[in-house]
Amino acid sequence: MSKESKTTSARISIRGLATILCLLCVPVSGQESSAPTIQDREKSLMAMRMAAATFSISVANETPAKRIEKPIYRYHDPARKFVDGSIWAWGTSGRPLALVTIARDERPERLMVETVVFSDQPIRLRLAGFQQELGAPFAMKSVPDVDAPHKSSQRRQSQLKLIARKFKAVEMWDNDGATDLQRYELRLLVKPIHQYSDDKKGILSGAIFLFSYGSNPELAMVLEAHAGEWKCGFGRMGWAQTTVTYNGQPFFDQKKYSFGNGDPRYLMTSLPTPDTTEEIADP
Repeated sequence: MSKESKTTSARISIRGLATILCLLCVPVSGQESSAPTIQDREKSLMAMRMAAATFSISVANETPAKRIEKPIYRYHDPARKFVDGSIWAWGTSGRPLALVTIARDERPERLMVETVVFSDQPIRLRLAGFQQELGAPFAMKSVPDVDAPHKSSQRRQSQLKLIARKFKAVEMWDNDGATDLQRYELRLLVKPIHQYSDDKKGILSGAIFLFSYGSNPELAMVLEAHAGEWKCGFGRMGWAQTTVTYNGQPFFDQKKYSFGNGDPRYLMTSLPTPDTTEEIADP
C-alpha cells in the first residue's frame, strides 16, 4: 500500500471513529433526563398559574387587586430540590401590594407558597376558603451617599442599577436543623424583576431586585426614587437569617423565620397541585 493510501485510510478510520462516538452521545429516545423538558415546564407553569388564580389580595375592604398576568420571575433550583418556581405580583400600577412565590419541590402533589407584603397598609389574603390579614407598614430607609434622582427617567434607570450594586446580602441557614449554621453569600440579580412609578405616592421610579441562592430568590429589595432622595426596603422570600450591608456598612437584618414568632408581612403555606387537565379562569 502506498504512503498516500495509508494516509487516506487513516483519515477514514478517524472519521469513522468520530462518527461512532457522536452516535453514542445522542440521547436514546424515551430516556429520562434530570432537566425538565419544555413540556414539563409548560405543564408546571399551568399548574402554578391555576394556583395563582385562586388568590384574592386586597387592602381592607377594597376591590381585590389585579394580578399581573404573567409571572415576573421563573427559576429552577436542583441544589435545594425545587423543580420549578415562579413569582407573581398583585397590583398593576405602582408598587405591588404583594409578591407570591409558587414553587414545586420533589412532592408532585403539593405546591409551596410564600407571600410577602409590600403595601403601606395591611392586606387581606383569601385563598381556597382560607382568609388572613397580613402586613405592617412597609418600612423604607433613605439610602445615603448617592446622587439625587435624576430628572431623566432613563438616567434614573441607570442610577437604580448602580445603587443596587452597592448592597451585599448574606444568609445563615441550618437546613431546618439538619446542619450547623452555614454562611451563604447571596447573588444580586442586577436586572430588576419589576419596575414601576406612582405619581400619587411621589415615586418617580421604582424597582424590585432579588438576592438569590443560585436562581432561587431569598430576599427582595425594593429601591425607589422620591423627590431628592432614594429609599430602600426589603421583604423576606425564605426562612433564613439574612444580613444586608450597604457600602460595607450594616443596613438591614432579619432573623430566622419561625412559626408563632415570624414576620407579619410574610406567610408560608402549601396547596394541592391543581389538575392541569381542567384549567380554571381567573376570579
